[in-house]
Amino acid sequence: MELIDTMTLEGLLYDFFGADLKKPSQQISEQEFNLEIDEDGKKYKTRGFIDKLFLYSKEKRAVIRDFKTSKQVFKGKEISDNLQNLMYCLAVKKVFPEYKNIEVEFLFVKFDLQPDLLGSPGKGVLKMEKISEEELEGFEYQLTSIQEYLESFNEDDARSNLAAKQNYPSDNTFGGPLMCGKEGFKKSKGKEVLDKNGNPIPNYICEFRNPFDYYAIINKEGVLQKCVFTKEETENIDPEFFVEKRSYQGCPHFEKTEDSSFLV
Repeated sequence: MELIDTMTLEGLLYDFFGADLKKPSQQISEQEFNLEIDEDGKKYKTRGFIDKLFLYSKEKRAVIRDFKTSKQVFKGKEISDNLQNLMYCLAVKKVFPEYKNIEVEFLFVKFDLQPDLLGSPGKGVLKMEKISEEELEGFEYQLTSIQEYLESFNEDDARSNLAAKQNYPSDNTFGGPLMCGKEGFKKSKGKEVLDKNGNPIPNYICEFRNPFDYYAIINKEGVLQKCVFTKEETENIDPEFFVEKRSYQGCPHFEKTEDSSFLV
């Protein structure tokens, strides 16, 4: 609880109202964006939220602040190829097109956000370099490519790219069948490894490897709202919804038959 309070205090003390730059024309918490673009060869959909957005109308300046609780500040490609940075800048460009000067700051609240005596930013403050119009346009074409892939994605595509069918990575990281786990218990020198209570420790196994039942919650129009895994989770749903028990037949790579589908 003390850590949470400290992080909250850091966030609040770091100019939560945007007045360090001067009083903003508008400050918005949880600015939603829901983009559906179909123009000039660009076609994509994306949505999300910006933690804090400050707009300065005279300078046509927009300052985006995103609060992070990560244990480490971004580094390397997390800075140079940051998807959130691109997405936030694109969202502001589309929702507030008159604001040409867009800045993004990531605030890591587990670190000191306050400037030092010389005015240098705190260790938890990461100010991103400005993204050019050309970079944003390239990002839009990248989103278009992703959208095309998702719209044509089918079960055959999914089956062709299962973890169990991947090669082991050359850099010695986990991959391939290792990601699937295996049945049984952990062993060392041929003997089962026991926990502190003397019970054998199960091997890791992907939660989607074996079959299981689940419950689909559907509205009166027949549109799936969400899925839950226990009967108890369906007890307090909206009376307008109904519950349908369904079965997942397990990962296709380990199926016994060739004609079983992912979800029934």
